[in-house]
Parts: sequence; C-alpha cells; structure tokens
Amino acid sequence: MSTWSGFVFLMKLIIAQGSPVVPSKALDAITDRAEFFLAVNIGLHYSRGSETVVRLKRFGRVESEDRIPAPAIPRHGILRLVCLPWVYLHYARVVSRTLRRWPETRDALFLARLWSLCLMGVRARRSGSVSKVVYWVGDFFPVSGRWDNRVLNRLYQVLQRYCVRHADEVWYANKRLSDAHALSSGARWSNRPERIVPVLYDAHPEAHGFWSPDKLHRYVYLGFVQEGQGLEVILPAMKLLKAQYRDVHLDVVGNGPDLEHFRQVAKSLDLSENVDFHGYIQDDAQVV
Repeated sequence: MSTWSGFVFLMKLIIAQGSPVVPSKALDAITDRAEFFLAVNIGLHYSRGSETVVRLKRFGRVESEDRIPAPAIPRHGILRLVCLPWVYLHYARVVSRTLRRWPETRDALFLARLWSLCLMGVRARRSGSVSKVVYWVGDFFPVSGRWDNRVLNRLYQVLQRYCVRHADEVWYANKRLSDAHALSSGARWSNRPERIVPVLYDAHPEAHGFWSPDKLHRYVYLGFVQEGQGLEVILPAMKLLKAQYRDVHLDVVGNGPDLEHFRQVAKSLDLSENVDFHGYIQDDAQVV
C-alpha cells in the first residue's frame, strides 16, 4: 500500500507548512476523510500583510479558522539576520498554542514541510502533544546554502541533519533530494524510514496533447523567488519555447530577494510580454 493510500485510514492529521499549499484535489480527497485535520499555514515573513492561517476540518467540513498577522522582516542585510529569530518565535508560538487548544493532537501525525516546523514537531512529540512526526523534505541547498551568511548556512545543515535523524519518518518530494542529503555528508543521515512522496498539485486539465503550436502554452511558477530555486533555468527555457510556439506565457507567483533581478533577466531575454511577476498572493482562490 502506498503512503497516500494509507492516508485514507489516517483519522487524525496535522500539516504544518511555510505557506498555503497549491490547490490539490488529490490531497483534499484524502484529508476530507479524516476525523481531525489541522492545517497550520505559516505566513511568509518576506511579504507585508501576510497571515498565518490555522484551519480545522472534520470529515471535510471546516469547523474553525484563525488568521494571525505574520511578522515581516527585511529581505537583505544585517537587519534580516537580527530579525530571523522573531520569525521562528512566531512559528513556535503558533504551533504551541494550536496544539494546546486541541487535545486530539496527542493522537495525531504531525507532517512538517519545513525544517523549522519539524523541530517543533519533534519537541511536541517528546512532550506528548503529538503521536508521530514526519518530515516532508521539499527543498535543500547542499552547496551554496540557504543564506549568504556562512555561519547560518552551517547551522542550516546541522538543523536539517537533526530533523532527518529525529523525525519518525522522512518523505522526499523526489529522489534527487534524498540523494542530495546523502551526498552532502557522504552517507545517509539516519536509518529512519524514507519514502518518495511527490507534492500533490493539480495537473493541467489539458495535459494530454498539450504541445500544439496553435495553443496558448501557459505555465506557472509558484514559490520563493531566489537564485537557485529554478527561475534561472525556466526563463531561458521560455525564450526557446517562444521561438518554437506561437503563444507562450509564464506567471511567476511569489516574492523573494531576487524578484527585481529576475524581472531584469526576463526583460533582457525579450520576454516582457510573455512573463508576468505577480508577487505574493495571499488568497488561494485568486491563484487558481
């Protein structure tokens, strides 16, 4: 039985993540069967006006929803480093208050999609607030690190390794992430059970027969706008597609420290009419 089909029988589940997920009918079909499903969507700290959303559903029906203003910090420089602890304190407070509010979490699986949230899940398991912790690894920076600061990058590696070793199970969005963890230290980081569990996003409704020169080829990049996340590959690819197909378009949804840089890259590739940078969009329905 696959991991996701096993979810059908999972009655109590918590998903903690760094931002609202891309809409997924597959994930909804699974979580809507849960007796207790708690989604903790931490607001993006680099976007002003962002909110952390805590939503409780029972058998697919929303029972409560809380919206908490998320802290916004500078994107660059020493002030960003000084303010980062404030962000993680916000994470910790939200998770702690949420678990105290609903006693049912003691029997729940805590699925963390960020290393910082996995740390909190491990702490909650030790205190008896949750039953089991799964770390779902969606990205990893093995060489350059996540930040410009060498000390922070070293700390990032240490904390990643700690999460992998102390979670009850580790899920990787793809095998390359699993291999990257192994290569960064020369060996597997732990003997915890590992699974390859792709992120469940809805596919394009016209995926079959999509490549036609007479159709509008529209793509969406949804995520953190930073060098190393993929836009430096996607934008040159868009230029090649533009030369081959009549209509191509890319929507970039998200903020990040390199947003203005990639706007200039798109302009230099003569893609100003083919790429729209929308910034961060809080409302999931608007993204759809």
